[in-house]
Amino acid sequence: MEIIEVKDLQSLKEFAPAVRGIAQLPYVNSALKSGQLVKVLNEYAPSPQPIDLLYPSQRLLSPTVKA
Repeated sequence: MEIIEVKDLQSLKEFAPAVRGIAQLPYVNSALKSGQLVKVLNEYAPSPQPIDLLYPSQRLLSPTVKA
């Protein structure tokens, strides 16, 4: 067995099925529906975690942050 580390989710999403590997990925509903990816080891799935976002005051918000 070989462990491979990647820096971005898109590479991991493409690499896992190409080598028939296992990966923990967020936001893959469409890939699951199309059959590109298949869920395995559901009993070991991590529980959802809250995310805190911090940003500067309203006067300096970029258009991206405002959206």
